[in-house]
Amino acid sequence: MPVRMFYRQSRGGPIHVALAVTLVCLLAACGPGATSQRSTGATTAPTAQGRTLVVLGASDAYGVGTYDPDRDSWPTSLSRQLRGQIHLVNLGVPGITLARATTQELPIAVDARPDVVVMWLAVNDFAATVPLATYTAQLQSALHSLRAQTSARLYVANLPDLTAIPYLARGDQQALSSRVADWNDAIAAACAREGATLVDLYSDWRELRAHPEYISGDGLHPSSLGAQRLAEIFRQAIEPR
Repeated sequence: MPVRMFYRQSRGGPIHVALAVTLVCLLAACGPGATSQRSTGATTAPTAQGRTLVVLGASDAYGVGTYDPDRDSWPTSLSRQLRGQIHLVNLGVPGITLARATTQELPIAVDARPDVVVMWLAVNDFAATVPLATYTAQLQSALHSLRAQTSARLYVANLPDLTAIPYLARGDQQALSSRVADWNDAIAAACAREGATLVDLYSDWRELRAHPEYISGDGLHPSSLGAQRLAEIFRQAIEPR
């Protein structure tokens, strides 16, 4: 089992302050290349200036698939694209599902006193065939907790078009598209109920099929270019220009 330590980063580079260690198992659904480890620390102390951005995520947030996970992951790229001083708390853990993130990532997110929370925790649950009703209940509960315990603005990403992702685009494409649509309907409904903003990757990342370079060589995770484009989509949701 790899050791995952979370970190906070500002525009000036990582701030390394050891705070906690969480042991996590990789899921097979995480796909190839997901054994990379980060050994940086984090502090969740509030800052006098700037905004605290917390990302709850999995291997894509961790940076698996990019050339340099610490610098090229989409949360790091997003922190550079947002206006002002941004303090990033990237809680991405390879292979994690929403249920485990609720117990391992969410308490840290609350303690960070975030101004903005971005959550993308759907692909591993989908790939692991977690029942949609179970996932929906977990998502609504997690959003409710964040809403009740923080004053952060919440942003939740749905599933992109998985038929454009080689590692997942197997078997009956029509059935896969239909299942993705069901999951995205449920994610949108949970966001509406809990006052979170939906980041519609299914619609806003439609160019994925025309840009195979957005996917890394493992056929699953965003490449450095793909992570940068993902960050742009999240930035547009947070700070429309």
